[in-house]
Amino acid sequence: MTLIKKVAENKLFIKKLTFIIKKMPKSKTRKNHHEYRSPSNAVKSKKNRSAVVTGIIFFALIGVGISFFASDSNPIWLTIGGVIGSIGGYYFGLEIDKSFAKK
Repeated sequence: MTLIKKVAENKLFIKKLTFIIKKMPKSKTRKNHHEYRSPSNAVKSKKNRSAVVTGIIFFALIGVGISFFASDSNPIWLTIGGVIGSIGGYYFGLEIDKSFAKK
């Protein structure tokens, strides 16, 4: 065979192969059957996050109280205690909201 015939045969083979590949079903791109359901562990919307706000306030007060007794009412340490407490309260509130969302 000449080089031109081999190239022509290869092109024809590649065309047939790509035609077969394009006709194959794509099962992984199928949509889910239950699109209307939200995930079971989804976090609530921002307006319904009551545990986050409550956790921030409660833990900030605890942090201020601990720093008040530990530092003899130094305002810098009271602020640091309040900030650390509110950060902890935020994450505590998120976990509470997640646990109530599962039910």
